[in-house]
Amino acid sequence: MIRWASRCAAAHRHTAVTLLALLAAACRAEPGTDPGHDPPNTTQTADTEFLRFTDLGAGRGLLETAVVRYVGRSGAFIDLIGAVHIADRDYYRRLQARFGSYDALLYELVKPAGTPPPSAGADRAPRAGGVVSAFQRMLRNVLGLEFQLDAVDYRAPNFVHADLDTATFTRMSKDKGETLLGLMFELAKRQLAGSQRTDPGLGLGLLAALFAPDREKRLKYLLARELPKLEGLLAGLGPREGDGGSVLLIGRNRRLMEVLRARVRRGDRRIGVFFGAAHLPDVEQRIFSEIGFRRTSITWEKAWTIE
Repeated sequence: MIRWASRCAAAHRHTAVTLLALLAAACRAEPGTDPGHDPPNTTQTADTEFLRFTDLGAGRGLLETAVVRYVGRSGAFIDLIGAVHIADRDYYRRLQARFGSYDALLYELVKPAGTPPPSAGADRAPRAGGVVSAFQRMLRNVLGLEFQLDAVDYRAPNFVHADLDTATFTRMSKDKGETLLGLMFELAKRQLAGSQRTDPGLGLGLLAALFAPDREKRLKYLLARELPKLEGLLAGLGPREGDGGSVLLIGRNRRLMEVLRARVRRGDRRIGVFFGAAHLPDVEQRIFSEIGFRRTSITWEKAWTIE
């Protein structure tokens, strides 16, 4: 009887210690955060430039994309890797080598649910993406560049799809009344009203370049000079007063953040996010507010080199 009472007392003590430990852990946890996430980062401003053009004179220049690192208290990090969808072949080779170092590489691609991503190689990559991809492939041929879907191996084992599927994207766009033509008109209005104005002589410059003996070089220079402005306009499709933002940009970013938070929660310590540069200003703000990581470094990758 005495032995039984002793065991009961020990069990109660163990239960009490366990409850106290759980209570202490709950008191230490920051309110409103998920496991693996830090408190919101309110000390940094989401003002990173993810695409830039440097004019080197005499028709030469560099178009570069940013790789921005955000580090959590545990030492885990997220790299936002700005993408341009047509670029020099060496740009994609360097990125492919970098991608292998991540526990998970989250990528953008609106594709039918359940279908495999494309494999590298222009002859093997599916002709996905409709009108937009067809236009990008046309630019690839004119400018002597590579197309992202043809150059990157999306079937690498650490690649994680972090975008909307085609059916969901179509449904959300229809519900919002969002069309490609409507977005083009919206971009044109913002371009006229805002600071992201393209060169008024761009049209004539492109026409002249088409008939120049060094057509490829001239076209690359003119377009590279204007691309950061275009990306700035696209980034402006984010939320405004009374508007939740476009499906093309914000709807897809919300899906990306769902996947990104899940990867942080499961314990991935090295995460890359390979999305178009226009997406990333909004994603940076969401990393600060939803995950709490701090921006620690910015490096640059040469996407177009115009000699």
